[in-house]
Amino acid sequence: MDFVRARRNSPHNLKPDVREIAYKRHLRECQWYIDEGQMSFDHWCRDYAFDTLWPTLCRMVQWPSVQALYVGCSPDLPWRWDKCFVHANMTAHRDAGWSKMFALSVNYGDCAAAMEQLLQQKLQLHFRHKIGHRDYRRGPIKPLDVVFLYALVRFHR
Repeated sequence: MDFVRARRNSPHNLKPDVREIAYKRHLRECQWYIDEGQMSFDHWCRDYAFDTLWPTLCRMVQWPSVQALYVGCSPDLPWRWDKCFVHANMTAHRDAGWSKMFALSVNYGDCAAAMEQLLQQKLQLHFRHKIGHRDYRRGPIKPLDVVFLYALVRFHR
């Protein structure tokens, strides 16, 4: 994986106006899940940069109610949260015991996957006891698709 694509001020980022359009469209598509308390856009980072995403995740992982946290990316958040069981080798996150999905930002597929891997490795290094998965495995992300970065949280019961 090329971490240059995840670095600060990456030249491979979506333009801010395109990112805003993708945000608004997906916010509408996720509205039912938001209303049900299964998804949230409350921690959305309009600026797609490590310098904004990393502190956001650090705050989330340190919430007292958080048992585990996982960072992932998908071109379609409702599908990944609830409907991907039709895919032979995937489990919907909701069915895997996660409490809530937080949309973080959006970018091109390669850039989102690189940022996902970078953030997972940093979380593993600094918050090992609260990270849901230990090994990184890139999902079926196409390089130039518009892909959303998200955080999954499992709350203490």
